[in-house]
Amino acid sequence: CLPISREDLPERILDPCSHNLREKEEDTIFCWELFLNKIQGKQTRLSMSLKG
Repeated sequence: CLPISREDLPERILDPCSHNLREKEEDTIFCWELFLNKIQGKQTRLSMSLKG
């Protein structure tokens, strides 16, 4: 597993060939950013910790 940053999200989610889904893809990125900000700000008890 590789760490993922907020800057990596568009690159991993956006499909360069599918412009028809761009609005949904951008909504997905926005929701992930909100979720990651809540984790970072300790506003939720969830974490993204992976145990291997």
